[in-house]
Amino acid sequence: MKFASQSCDLLQQGDRRGPGSCPVGFLLSVRGLKVYLTHSSGVFWGRRFVIHAVDDVSFDVACGEVLGVIGESGSGKTTLARAIVRLIPAISGQIIIDGVDWNAPGVRITRQMRRNVQMIFQDPFLSLNPRMTVSESIGEAVAIHFPELGMKEQKRKVVEVLDMVGLPASIMEKYPHELSGGQCQRVAIARALVVEPRLLICDEPTSALDVSVQAQILNLLSELKRSRGLTYLFISHDLPAVAYLANRLAVMHSGRLVEIGPTRRILDSPAHPYTQVLIQTLRSGVVPCGVLEEVSMPSKERTLLACPYYLRCSRRVVGLCNSERATAREIGPGHIVECHLAGG
Repeated sequence: MKFASQSCDLLQQGDRRGPGSCPVGFLLSVRGLKVYLTHSSGVFWGRRFVIHAVDDVSFDVACGEVLGVIGESGSGKTTLARAIVRLIPAISGQIIIDGVDWNAPGVRITRQMRRNVQMIFQDPFLSLNPRMTVSESIGEAVAIHFPELGMKEQKRKVVEVLDMVGLPASIMEKYPHELSGGQCQRVAIARALVVEPRLLICDEPTSALDVSVQAQILNLLSELKRSRGLTYLFISHDLPAVAYLANRLAVMHSGRLVEIGPTRRILDSPAHPYTQVLIQTLRSGVVPCGVLEEVSMPSKERTLLACPYYLRCSRRVVGLCNSERATAREIGPGHIVECHLAGG
């Protein structure tokens, strides 16, 4: 599906940008991305089937923008993030970062390209090596991406980035198990920032933390965006966090991007029936993990429907919604939805 404005459509005609430039304003452009995962229903004799984890997703993220991504567990948010940074393979589509298609056949991802894109994971304890001190974890990234620096300069860079995320130099020789969850997440953020990225992909960076610590991390991310001009792809179940950070909001369901637009507009006037129920559920304080499931139907089969929300939608039209995939259309300034009935 093509969630793109007229200016975005220019990119589909052929990307003319060079690395390091951003004339159209997009640091990240995803076009028709598909990630299919093979799953087995049993250990030995189970039937194997394919799940459309990310199914023809397209969107853009402008330089300096925060694009929030929401959706219930299993909707494809994390798979999308991991595919963008090439932690898992995509079977087709374009991932254009800083003018270069990372998913093009034969493309070589250079060290500089890796520097420009970093990811912060959900669990700060699992994302850090338990056998490495804070200094070693961050210093390893410095040594890889700045091999020209001497030991003193590398250590100075580690101290500077720790100070940037609000951590004292005294924790440099501590191990992850000696730190709190909030401190570990700050270390993970410092490790990402030390290589001076342009795009930071945040996969629910506050969900594993206490409420008070969540606010501190959100304030830190907001300040870093302002001071360093960072661009975020921010995945979260936390509506207040999304409303606080994101300029625009994208909604995923069963591997598809069903709605995207200005954050305030989507939160106040959601157009897709799924978005309406999702936001209502999130506002109730419930983490959406199957709570929207009203019809017993395997996810692998739902993804093959013209609309994966068809069996749960109270507004569905038989013969239309179950047979013809809706075309993404703009129903308001920058507000695009994939639904036959939205905006009508």
